[in-house]
Amino acid sequence: MDYRRLSVADAELLRAAAACFKERDAGLEHARSWLANDRNLVVVAHEGGTPIGWVYGYELPRVDSEMSMMLLYEIDVVESRRRTGIGTELLRRFRELAAMPVWLLTNESSAAAMALYESVGGERPHADDAMFRFKSV
Repeated sequence: MDYRRLSVADAELLRAAAACFKERDAGLEHARSWLANDRNLVVVAHEGGTPIGWVYGYELPRVDSEMSMMLLYEIDVVESRRRTGIGTELLRRFRELAAMPVWLLTNESSAAAMALYESVGGERPHADDAMFRFKSV
């Protein structure tokens, strides 16, 4: 198994990961464009070019500080390989490559996600945090 931070040259691997975990074709040009943005970070665990896990996120500049933060947007591992340490390793590499504070949102009802984030030192600063989403106007 190989873990790789993807670059523009890895657009096909990003497309394969999107197809595997999102069941969508990202499109080659979109994958290249997404990977060309140096504020985006994706790490894929794969075997022979077949994705078995991924984690990705976005650097978010702050208005109140010169230090950006990295939003970990999604992490996933194929079902047959869960609970084997792949998610933990993906998260470790993502945090190392981000080289800045990382934050994320998850659902308290997702016991696996809660356990993963707590096992690697994630802290929950406010038990009453809530997320709201707005549709386009």
